[in-house]
Amino acid sequence: MLPQWASAFTDVACIWWHGSLAWARRLRWSYVAVSFAGEGGDGRFHGLDCAKSRQLRRTMPPAPWKTLASRYLVRDRWMKLRADRCETANGIVLDPYYVQEVDDWSQVVAFDPADRILVIRQYRHGAGRVFTELPCGGIDRGEPPLEAASRELLEETGCTAESLQALPVMFPNPARYNNRIFTFMATGARHVQQQQLDATEDIEFEFLPLAEVLELIDSGAFSEALHVSGLFLALRTRGMI
Repeated sequence: MLPQWASAFTDVACIWWHGSLAWARRLRWSYVAVSFAGEGGDGRFHGLDCAKSRQLRRTMPPAPWKTLASRYLVRDRWMKLRADRCETANGIVLDPYYVQEVDDWSQVVAFDPADRILVIRQYRHGAGRVFTELPCGGIDRGEPPLEAASRELLEETGCTAESLQALPVMFPNPARYNNRIFTFMATGARHVQQQQLDATEDIEFEFLPLAEVLELIDSGAFSEALHVSGLFLALRTRGMI
């Protein structure tokens, strides 16, 4: 490990050597650039070598950005898109940086008594194709995630379950989206009523053995990343992988 004084000395030396304010800013996340005799050596300073700066990372944890200003570009019932003016921890200003505010989502990995998995199929216009998915949907404002999962399960498939277990919460795309996805594992799922679909929904459903679901993943038919992730969490929790 480098002594603290040596790290500070090399920072100053590299700034002087390169003569650049931009270089000085980059040093916050860059590397120390000094060579010693190494572990177990004499510990004496053997010279400055900025070319070897990538050999040793500085141990500074990532820091949050500052939001200097923010404005909404779209704000309706379907979508909220804002443009932020941000400053990174090392002083770089990003303007605009787009963030989409999205409601939290819920999804259900439902197993029937024979351990078959409940899947649905519906058209997704963003990708322009039909996908095989898990029962899922948005969480209404103020609605507990567990209630949202049970509601979506019943509405989209007409199924209920004996129990629902919460799995780890995931973030769909934290670089651009601010929302979370809540995954639940349902056991003892069975069909009890007709679907209750919205006017724009056209959904079919069925229970499939795990082997067939894995084949759908391999073929690209079941390819929504968050649904594959949720399925993995449920299978691991259930001891099936």
